[in-house]
Amino acid sequence: MDLILDFDGTITCVDTIAAIASTAAWRRSILQTAGHAQRQRQRTDSVLSNDSGRDGIDRNDCPPTVPFMGVPKQEENTWKTLVDAYIADLALYKASNRRTAEERSVARVSASKFLAGASKSDLCSVGARLETKLGWREFCVAWNDMRFRYPEKIRDPVICSLNWSKDLVSACLSASGLITPERNVLTNDLTYTSDGLTSGTLNAPLLTGEDKVQALESLLRDAPGKLRVYVGDR
Repeated sequence: MDLILDFDGTITCVDTIAAIASTAAWRRSILQTAGHAQRQRQRTDSVLSNDSGRDGIDRNDCPPTVPFMGVPKQEENTWKTLVDAYIADLALYKASNRRTAEERSVARVSASKFLAGASKSDLCSVGARLETKLGWREFCVAWNDMRFRYPEKIRDPVICSLNWSKDLVSACLSASGLITPERNVLTNDLTYTSDGLTSGTLNAPLLTGEDKVQALESLLRDAPGKLRVYVGDR
């Protein structure tokens, strides 16, 4: 049996794209403050450290989990402009070609560099603290137990999402206790620069429901005929 799960609104209580945007905006505002640039370089890729809490998160340097809390108003307005343009495109293209609206959105966001400046640890910190649906963590415990008891019948779950950060999604799964290999997390992702910060450019192979179907068929083609259960909105 294969279990396939969407992420935003299925595992999480809300869509998390705005949380990714606010994390990058928050980090940029921190880096613009004198004395924080050196501190950030030292923290990049330090998700786990000796002085962190049990979950590997430094509570003194956590991005906000509420979108745009503690972020300059100008940054919030810029994000609103990008969202408004996407909504306008959806109204224009949805009836004939949803892909065009999504491609234009990805191009706009990448060109704006609005998602630039966040570290992997920033995104993992937010992902680990996302609010999940009632009963989700209990479900993870039960599923892991079934997977252990019946390994020949139940395979590792698959997450297939149009989300923009694989690090954020993976951190949420890890914090929830769901065991699945990284290759089973199918999402879009942000690219990183040589200094470990997001470049603002999106690598987005999954734009529509059709893309998700193709990605799943490629991943699961070695087990034709197995029972597959999908939980999600599209």
